[in-house]
This record gives sequence, structure tokens and C-alpha cells, in this order.
Amino acid sequence: MRFKTFFYENRIAEWQTRYLNYRKLARLAKDLPKMRDGDLSGSEDSHARNNLHRIVLGEEITDPSIPVEVHTFWRMMHEQIHKVNEFFIAKLKVFQLRFEVLEDQLVALETQALSAKAKSKAQRVLRRAFGEHYRSLDMLTKYGDLNTGACERLCQLHDLQSNLRVFDVFSSFLLKQQFVDSPVLDRLAEQSESLFANTWASGNLDEAVIELDTQRIARKREKPQITFFLGFLLGLLVLGMVAIITVLAKSDPSGYQSAESVFLIYRTALLSLLLIAAWGVNVILFDRHNVNHSYILEYKTNKMRSGTELVTMALFMLVLWQLSVLGYVYSESSDSFDLGVPGEWQPLILLGVLFVLWLWPFKPYRDTRRWALVTCLRVFTSPIFPVCFRDFYLADNFTSLSVMFADYPFALCFYTADASRDSTHCLDSVKYWGPVLQSLPFVWRGVQCARRLAVTRKRIHLANMIKYLLVLPVIVFFELDNNLDGASYGVYTGLLVPLAVISYTYRLYWDLRRDWGLFDRSQSAFPLRALLLYRYKVIYILAVIQNCILRYAWVFVLCYDAFDVPFSRTIYNSVFVLIEFYRRFVWNFFRMENEQVSNCGEFRAVRETPIPFTNRPRAKSMRRMEVTESDDGFQFSGGETDGDVLSDWEGEWANLDPRSADHPPLSHGGGSRSNLYRQRTSITPLAPARPRRSDYSSGGGGGGGRDYNGAYSSGLELQSMSMMDEPRVEISDLDN
Repeated sequence: MRFKTFFYENRIAEWQTRYLNYRKLARLAKDLPKMRDGDLSGSEDSHARNNLHRIVLGEEITDPSIPVEVHTFWRMMHEQIHKVNEFFIAKLKVFQLRFEVLEDQLVALETQALSAKAKSKAQRVLRRAFGEHYRSLDMLTKYGDLNTGACERLCQLHDLQSNLRVFDVFSSFLLKQQFVDSPVLDRLAEQSESLFANTWASGNLDEAVIELDTQRIARKREKPQITFFLGFLLGLLVLGMVAIITVLAKSDPSGYQSAESVFLIYRTALLSLLLIAAWGVNVILFDRHNVNHSYILEYKTNKMRSGTELVTMALFMLVLWQLSVLGYVYSESSDSFDLGVPGEWQPLILLGVLFVLWLWPFKPYRDTRRWALVTCLRVFTSPIFPVCFRDFYLADNFTSLSVMFADYPFALCFYTADASRDSTHCLDSVKYWGPVLQSLPFVWRGVQCARRLAVTRKRIHLANMIKYLLVLPVIVFFELDNNLDGASYGVYTGLLVPLAVISYTYRLYWDLRRDWGLFDRSQSAFPLRALLLYRYKVIYILAVIQNCILRYAWVFVLCYDAFDVPFSRTIYNSVFVLIEFYRRFVWNFFRMENEQVSNCGEFRAVRETPIPFTNRPRAKSMRRMEVTESDDGFQFSGGETDGDVLSDWEGEWANLDPRSADHPPLSHGGGSRSNLYRQRTSITPLAPARPRRSDYSSGGGGGGGRDYNGAYSSGLELQSMSMMDEPRVEISDLDN
């Protein structure tokens, strides 16, 4: 893998604007003129050679004998190094302050008189907070290591292209930068490990590091078994579809018993399973484009499932759905085929199996299913709990599948009232209570907006609530339009069309401007955003066009009577339900991306975990400890902060010059990273590090190093970039 690809794939997405601009610097390195072997090497050129070294070390001097391209490259390099160093120091100050707050919280836990239940709850909260704090230190270490590797690789590219050998000089300068070797970060990591071990691991440092390490987000390699089952289930899915289509083509489905009722039940089961499969595909692409969905949706970072696993789980249940459909179709179309169960009861068996699989309290996918169930309960009880992103994100997906909330109660009605008596009572009554149930997702979203309006006092939530309330009369008139004939039909159609145009146009505007962050005139890249996570701009253009077209697909639903459709209105409407499902599937990509971009703007990469003792003096500083960018550099943002909360360690920073000789490099035996951090990277550090005390991976060793996202890098061995080695660069790295 080329380093440029590795660099861009392994950046922390929320901090990506604060990384070295590798692409631009590599382009400048490619444009450097090739110097002859004798240039700047003879005694008459010793002055020019000294000037070159001074330029490499960051001095602003001009020497006509040195090409202007070299001046430009090193000026840009030092600007980027200053940017990285400044952000690293600002973040490190925040994490130091956070550690002191957590340390103070542990003191409060030991000194305050608490009941056993309250103390246990406080310990759980603080334990989780320590995990997030340690993960933030891990991310900052990755940030420094990746930028260090980029600086070295760019210097190697410079030497290869220009024939000027300055790698040793630049390495000596680079070793003095905070993001390359920070004793403060090393000491903070060791203190965090030690404090966690003394509090929760009975002083066992190895056990503490193992537990803290499992709380990081690790990009897992796909197991071969998962890949095999994915292909196997896809094959079964294709065979099942061919079998179903073949049987339906040879029989008359209109003669099936309770055909329309059974179709509605199978439809709602299918939509539920497609929702899981679509979300799995979303996760796969989120991972590929470094969208931190686990942070945004509040997964358990050490137990999250990959997108491939989610798709495999959905395909397995879709195969069960196909088997149930085949059982029903065969039992209705063939007198000789008898499963011992009436055909109309086949969907009930399917729903029962899916219900048991979803609520199964044991492995596999227990944590994923628990997260989904808890989020669904939070949506259903929206006025009670505070509204998080995951709550209204799932509720928005429910609005596109609102027919499910009428179909599930219909299934219950059918099997308690109609199936045993061959009646159509439920099918007739669903015309009246169906619209009410379909309105529930929009009511939940409206209530969520009302709660957020009450908490934040921001008018945008009022505008969002109005958007969902406008949908309610549209749903009612749609159902009346579908089920009434004669004079009433014309009246309700006349009311429906203008209401639908207003509602869907408003929702289209909200999709593009608010949910996706496009068409903002304050953006320099109008109509797109300045920061785009997906590579090709044409994707955004096609998504906008598609969303505009599919938002108005309801027009064709009104035209059912105008077309000579060879199947029932229920099947016809179901086609547009699938179209809306696909539109929401695409919407998910850009909604999550826009949330990621918002996090990038405020450099949020780690969750702020609440602390139990908010009355402590230092706890006030925990409210807003984020870094914001201003004309004067990076500053702490918002919140109440003690004026002297940094006084006990600010002096250490004031006396620490990143370029001074007092900052010892690793090769001189200075502060080395904690024992956990030395196994992070598959790129060797600038100089040999001291041996770590132990290897905390299971079995004590092997398995390769870890890449910058925590994934084991087996099979991926990057070229060594040690200062002791001669620069070795492939010319392909000069490509843009």
C-alpha cells in the first residue's frame, strides 16, 4: 500500500483538517528541480549548503543559489508542522485538564458518604469516563505518529527528487517537535494507566491496560467465515427469488386464500429485514470513508459489529422469509404439497421466528440487538428521555417505513379475528385506523423536536416540528383518496394535492439544506460544502437530482386509476414504499456525513461522558473542554472554567520550547510513550524506543503491529522510516 493512501485512509476523521497537507506537499516535492551531484557539495558551495540546512531547520533566509522551489517546499512544510504542533499542544492541554477532573472525581468518590447503590453507579460512570479519556490519548498518539510518518516520507521524497541530502538535518529538527515526542503525553498516559489500575484492577497494571485497550475503536478484519456465509446466503437468496417467481408464474395468485392479507404481513417483515441489510451497507461505506458512526450513534466501541456482519445477519433472515413465502405459495398452488400447517399461518410462524431471533438474550450479535432495541424504546417514548442523535436518526428512518406501523397491528388483528373465520374484517377496518398508525413516526419526530425546542430554545427545532406536523393531514387525505369513490374522491383529491406539494417541497428543502448541509451560500464551494468526505463531487449532484425526483413519486400513486395497472392498488403502493425506502437509504449516507462534518468543525472525536460529582470545584471545567480555532490560534471554548485550574502545570508548558535542546529525543533516553502506545504503529518511530515492559496482546506477542485505527496490520509492512536508515522512496509516491 502506498503511504499516501495509508495516510488518508487512517486519519481521524474529526481532526482531518488539522493533519499535514500531504497531497499538496507531495505535489511541491514532485516539482523540485533535479540537482547535479556536484551542486552544493564542493568547498565553494559550503555557504549555500549551510544556508540550505538553515532553511530546512525553519529559518527565513534567501539564497539565490538554492532553487525557489526548494524555498517554497520548506516554507510550506514548516507552516504545516506548526499547524500540527499547535493543535497537538492544544488538545493535550484539554486532556490534561480532563485527567485532573477525573482524578478529583475519584477523590470525591472515596471521601463522600454514599449509599452502596449510589457508589456503585458512580464507579460505573467514572470507569466509562476513564475509558473515553484513555481513548482520547490513544487518538492523539495516532495523530502524532501519522503526521511524523508523513513528515519523514515527504523529506525522503524531497531528497529523491532534488538530490539534496537533508534527511538527517530535518530528522534532528523533527525530533524536537511535541507531536513527535511529548513527555507530557507519555507521563499522562502512564498516570492514567496507574490510576485506573489502583482503582479498578487491584494495582495490576497489565490487567488495567488490557481493559483500557479494549475500549478503543478497532477496525476489525473480516473473518473468513463471515465472507463465506455472505456469499453462500447471497446464492441462496438468488435461488429463492427464482423459485418464487417460477411458482407464481405457473399459478394464479388471485385464487390464494387471504392473499391480500398475507401479502401485507410479508411486506412488513420484508421491510424490516431490508432496513437491517441497508444499514449494514451504510456501515460498510461509512468505514471506508472514515465516517465515525460509532461515536455519532453511541455504540459500545469494543463490541460494535461490522457492516458485513450486519448484512450477513439480514441475509440469513431474508432466506427464512423466502422459505416462508415458498411454503405459503406451494401450499396454495398445489394440492399435493402439504406442510401440515394452513398456508395463511405461514407468515405467523415467520414472525414468531424473527421475534425470537431478535429478542434472543444470548450470542450472537447480542450487543447490537440490545442497542437497536434500546434505541427503538427511546423513540417510542420520545417525550420521556433526552433526545440524542441516534434517536431522531432512527425515527427519521421510521418515517419512510410508516406502513410497517399499520401492518404489524394488522397482522395481530388478522390472526386473532380473521384467519380462523375466513373473514375480511381487519382488511376493511385498516382503512380507518391505518392512517392513525402510519402517523406515529411523524408524531414521534414532532415530539422530539418539541423537546429539543424546550431544552435549547432554538427556533430551528420549531421549524423542524412544523415539517412533521404538515405530513399528518397528507397521510389522512392519501388514505381517503385511496379508499373513497365518487364525489368525495374529487373533494379529497383537491385538498390532498396542494397540501402534499407544500409538505414534500418543505421536506425536500430540509433534506438538502439542513440534513445534508448543501446549498449554503456561506460556503465557498456553493452549492456543495467546503468539506466533503466522499471523493467524487458527481456523487452529490446525482444524489440531489435523485432525491428531488423520488420526493415527488407520490404523484404516481394518485394516478393509479389513470393507468391500466395489471395488479391491485396494494401491490402498486408497495412499489412506491420500496422507492421511498431506497431514497432514505441514500439519504442516510449524506445525513451521517453532514453530522461527521459538524464534528470535524469542532474537532469532536470522543464522547463527553457525564461525571457524578458536579459540585466539585474542578467539575465546572468539564462542561466544555473543547478546542476552538481563532485568529490567535487554538483556544478553550465556552463553559465555566476555574481561573487557576491550569496553574499547577501551565509553568511546565511555558518553559518547554518544542525546538529547544531541553526536549530530549527518544534516542537520548527521554520520555518514551507508555507501554501500550509502543505497539500502536506499524511504521517504526524516528529512533529506537526503549523496550516496552510487556506485550499486552493475548498470548504475549505476535500478530503484527497495529495500524493507526487499531487494526492488526498483518500482511501490511510499510517501509521503515527510521532516522538511522537511508531514505528509500518509490517514485510512485510522487504521484498526486
